[in-house]
Amino acid sequence: MDIAFFGRPSTPLAGQRKPLPTVQINPGAVQTYPDIKRRLDGRYERVQLFRNRCGNLVPLGAADICVMDDYGFLLRVGEGERPWW
Repeated sequence: MDIAFFGRPSTPLAGQRKPLPTVQINPGAVQTYPDIKRRLDGRYERVQLFRNRCGNLVPLGAADICVMDDYGFLLRVGEGERPWW
């Protein structure tokens, strides 16, 4: 019996398992991108963004309202509005 007749050699036959891929992708691990914008009142708005399946940047959670301290660090002072969805 010629296995190549039934397709690629890596195609499992009935009762056989498909070989595991060499690269394992963890769908639970999401890479986030911070986005910091200065508001007109002098405070900063920090939003966490991630890429969806289409590759678009989507906000993750609510925006944080921050102020800059004397040393140049952002301090969280409140929570901004959530996205409309």
